[in-house]
This record gives sequence, structure tokens and C-alpha cells, in this order.
Amino acid sequence: MVTPVADMRSFAEAVPASYSDTDQDRSARDGAMVRDNSVVDITKITPETQRAAGLKKWTLYPDTLGMWVAESDFGVASVIQSAIQEAVDRQAYGYLDPALAKETTDACAAWYANQYGFAIDQDLIRLVGDVLSALDVAITHFVPNGAPVVIATPAYMPFIPLSKALGHPVIEVPLIQGDGEWAMDIDAISAALVPGSLFILCNPHNPTGRVYRRDELEELSVVVDAAGARVFSDEIHAPLVYGEAHHTPYASVSETTALHTITATSASKAWNMPGLKCAQLIFTNPADAQAFDRSGAWESFSTGILGVVANKAAYRDGQPWLTEFTELMDSNMAALDTQLAQLLPEARFARPQGTFLAWLDVRAYDPPEHIDAYLREHAQVSVTDGRSCGRGNEGFIRLCMATTPAIAEEAVTRIAAALTHRP
Repeated sequence: MVTPVADMRSFAEAVPASYSDTDQDRSARDGAMVRDNSVVDITKITPETQRAAGLKKWTLYPDTLGMWVAESDFGVASVIQSAIQEAVDRQAYGYLDPALAKETTDACAAWYANQYGFAIDQDLIRLVGDVLSALDVAITHFVPNGAPVVIATPAYMPFIPLSKALGHPVIEVPLIQGDGEWAMDIDAISAALVPGSLFILCNPHNPTGRVYRRDELEELSVVVDAAGARVFSDEIHAPLVYGEAHHTPYASVSETTALHTITATSASKAWNMPGLKCAQLIFTNPADAQAFDRSGAWESFSTGILGVVANKAAYRDGQPWLTEFTELMDSNMAALDTQLAQLLPEARFARPQGTFLAWLDVRAYDPPEHIDAYLREHAQVSVTDGRSCGRGNEGFIRLCMATTPAIAEEAVTRIAAALTHRP
């Protein structure tokens, strides 16, 4: 049994001699984002500073390293903080000005055009509080009573219970764990779809980090169209992709996909402001936007004015910060790949193409059923248990790698010790 410890250095003895990471290596990674005043000096980020910030990721389980909630430990870009501070100085806490809303939806449309080559009619974008509010819109207004919601699993944890709570049966379709990447099971999705059903596409995918190629999205569109179904495309992680990967908005694939898709996105994940409550509901079928407006568009009232300010600033001026953040996340993922090979060689890990999430298969180590509770107690690390991401994901864990290289390395070291030193 591994004895819980509080100090980050106490697990060092569990690292095999073959695992080498010099002070110079760590210093280079830790300094990756210390380049100009637009970014945070991550050398000052510690578990203690994160707990003092008072956010759930670090305070719900205060004696652990917070690797579970999908948010970053790096604060926000200075351009975003300045925009928020300016609004605070004006005491802009009232109802949302339609002109500000339009500036933000215009900024979102410009981002899609510049980053993904997809021209969206900005007049068809609506604001809501978050992606789950957008999913609520898609299901409540556009899925017939009793029609199933089809979800590829593992899935973002709330998708399944929210769909059920809205009165719809849920069909889980497991992703295929291939050689080096995860893939949609198009045949199984096709078998699950019926007229009026909704397929939830998460791209880039939470939790695997997969960024789907255009040809894969084309395959999906064929079976969706043949079934007379629809797609809700969650693209909240789209700004954060690595290397050769490129995000293709599902609605951009063809005129057909544009008509049967409702897209949701936000600057909240990539630029780290989920608590400010602003997401974009993108309609690419004008009839859908009209139907939403006729319903009263009540879901838009959940949008926070400071979130609108922050999203506009991110889309307009946040690219330099995002570029550096993406580089650091890519470096963290490479380090994780190396560390797993040394400390947990039997774990399966497909290096993400996007997001700051890592999906680890540790079934080879025969983990206990409640692996999240076990790791909190015996490794003092908080993770997301794969069981919450759908059936068949026992023995998987999700890690949020949006932290400093030092914290990420320590967390994996502790997890490895806890899994390999069981009775």
C-alpha cells in the first residue's frame, strides 16, 4: 500500500533510475511561457497558489494535486484581463447591450473565417451561457419527443445525464481504440441513428483529444443524412490543436452538413474563463435560427456580460497568448508520453491532437473500481474516473494537463507509484 504524503518531493523515490529529467530540462519547460507581459510567469504557479485562488479544481480535494477539472492553471491573457477590468471599472453589471453582443458574435465569425476558412453568417450566431446550454437548446427545440440522442463514448461527462434529463433515450456508441488514435465507429453510429435523432459530435474530442479529419466527418455526414438525423457539434476545444492537426468545423463539410448541424463553441476553454458564462450557438441553417428566436430564445438570458466582454477580447486579440499556451500544452503532452513509457509502460495513451486533456488506459495495472477515490487517497492526485464518461470506460482516467510541467510530472509520478505499488 502506498502511504499518502503531502510534499511533492516525497514520491521521488518511486521514480526508476531509468527515468531522467534534469533541472535544466524542467527549467526549460517551466520557462516556456515566460516570454513577454502577455503571458503568466508559470514558475510562480504552485499547488499552494492554486488553492489560494479558491477554484474548485484545487479546493474540493485540497490535499491533492488538481488534475481533474478541465481548466487551466495559467490565468487569462492580459488582453482579456484588461477588457474585463475596463468593464468592471465602468460597473458594467447590467443587461447585455445588443451592440456588444453583435461585436462578440462578429468576432466569433471572424475567428472561424480566419482560423478554419469557414464563412459563417454572423447574424445566425446566438449567445448562451455555456455549451451545455447550447445542447439543451438543440435537444429541446430540435429533437422530437422520444427520439434518441446518440453519443460516442468516452464522452464529456454531462452529455449523457443531461440528454436523459431532457427526456430522451441515450444510445452510447464506443469509439474504436485503434493503433495510435481513436476513431468513430461509423457503422455502429449508422445503426443507432433513426429519423429525428441527434448525434453529439465533440471535436476536438473530450476526453481523448482526437481531432477528426475532413474525410472522417464526410463519412459521418453520409450516415446522418441517410438516417434523417441531426448533429450537435461541440467545438469548444477547437482553438487548441497541435502540430499537423487542423480543426474542420463539421458544418463546413458540405451544404448538407450546414443544414443539419447546430454548432456550439466558446473561448472559455482555450483562454481559460469557463466561469464567466458565455458561449456561441452557431446556426448554419437559417430556419433553425428563426425557430430558436420564435421560441423566445430564453436560453440566451443565461449569458454573462463579463463573459461576452472576455470572449470578444479573446477572439480579437488573444492569438499570441494562445500560441504560447498551445506550445506549452504540446510540450506537456510529449513529456507525458515519455514519462508513461518509463513509469507505466503497460498503460495505453494516444497522444492528443488537440485539447489539454489526456485519456489514459491503465487497465493493465488492475486498478480498483473507484480509481478516482483510490488515487485521491493513495497518490494525492485528483483525476476524472473513466466510469463517468460512459459504459465500458472502467480503468481509464482523464488528466487535465493545463498546468505547469513540474506539477504535471509530479502528478504522473504519484499515479505511477500508486498503481504499481499496490499489495
